[in-house]
Amino acid sequence: MALLLTAQISLAQNRIGIDIGAGFPTFRLFSSDPAIRADHSSASGFAPGIYFLRKVDKHIYAGLRTTFEQYSTTVDHSPNHSVHTHIDFKADYLHFGPLLDVGVGHKPQFFHVFLFANVGFLMKGEQIVNNENTSSGINKIAVKLGFGLRQQLPLSKTWYVSVSEAFGFTPFNELTNPKFTGNYSLNPGYLTLQLGIMHKIKDRL
Repeated sequence: MALLLTAQISLAQNRIGIDIGAGFPTFRLFSSDPAIRADHSSASGFAPGIYFLRKVDKHIYAGLRTTFEQYSTTVDHSPNHSVHTHIDFKADYLHFGPLLDVGVGHKPQFFHVFLFANVGFLMKGEQIVNNENTSSGINKIAVKLGFGLRQQLPLSKTWYVSVSEAFGFTPFNELTNPKFTGNYSLNPGYLTLQLGIMHKIKDRL
């Protein structure tokens, strides 16, 4: 697709970036009812990414984004005083989707806000519920929406170093089928912090 875009006769600015960082699953309380308890413990995971952007306006860029996310979470869920569910969940997802980036202020636009919508495909996963392997219940596809901030500092006219913070959530489905987790909805957000490098490329006449 990049070849098709850059084949157009214009001097539009393209950007290619690579990010490396860490991701961390985030949870909200399952219920405010004190009789319903859900305790979470998560470990950070490797969260690299790559993106391509094409300038479509003075402040607006559009393109594609690919990211990798790792989940490692333990959940203790008690829907009542007599039932307890212990969940050990690990999964790796590879995400693909469109990316919209907006530069803030005038040149050199050090700050950028971006939005993304990704479809994630399960690479590998393991789920243990009360010492029983229920990995077959992990969903193979996860749709994710999110937003983020990127700060860019120039190294030269065409090379930039960047720091980005992003948050994504899965609004349409859980990461695993609730019937395998004692009807607990495993639907975490995902917070990432990344360090990257970006290169500007202009189309050739």
